[in-house]
Amino acid sequence: MKSILVIGIGSRIMMDDAIGTLVVEDLQKHNNPNVKYLSGETDVDYCIGEISDYEYVVVIDAFISGKQPGEITIVPFSRLNAEKEDCLYSMHGMHCLNMIKHAGKVPNGTLIGIEPYDINFGSSLSNTLKSCYPCILRDVQNHLVNILKELEEGKMHDTFLLKRISDALGALCSTNRFSKITKLQVTTCKNSHIEHDNLFEQLLKDHNESVGEWTEIIIIRRDIEDNTAVIDSVEGETFE
Repeated sequence: MKSILVIGIGSRIMMDDAIGTLVVEDLQKHNNPNVKYLSGETDVDYCIGEISDYEYVVVIDAFISGKQPGEITIVPFSRLNAEKEDCLYSMHGMHCLNMIKHAGKVPNGTLIGIEPYDINFGSSLSNTLKSCYPCILRDVQNHLVNILKELEEGKMHDTFLLKRISDALGALCSTNRFSKITKLQVTTCKNSHIEHDNLFEQLLKDHNESVGEWTEIIIIRRDIEDNTAVIDSVEGETFE
């Protein structure tokens, strides 16, 4: 599974509004196996169906925030949800994010907004944005490299945390003489990548006699210390 989906959005007939699409098309030439690039132009509906298989989604769009033309604004999806719409102007990107929000689970992700100079009708970027385009491309690429690095580091931390949860469950089973675990609830930090499938896989590997298809696993994310987890409750059958 690829780690990142990068969606470039923008109209090719509105000068600098096309910047997101053009950046994605150039980034795609690097052919990174961990990244899928998608040029959605203004077809936001097409983009929505592509997000479910990715750990992280990046939306690149023209973004009016009062900065100098070509400057980049990087905003996590989580912060955008709390912003007032009149503080941000990203025609297609905000629409895409709203559709993602209403389509189901909101993925981890970031909006990369690029300040335009001119969004009037036209078939090419303004000369102002053309002059700083190499810097725009470099800055966006560096941001994607940092995201990939953070995802890899997060996976390593999660591997250790999965093992610690499994060991703690083993100790609880021994103390309470559980023969089968029917329900397990775990709280993790908000930025953890621990989810039902990878936790179930770890528990099945370590405790295949007490954990199986009969085990309900509930994961709750809260604002607790990074790289930590708490076993909230365990229900099961005991040895006679």
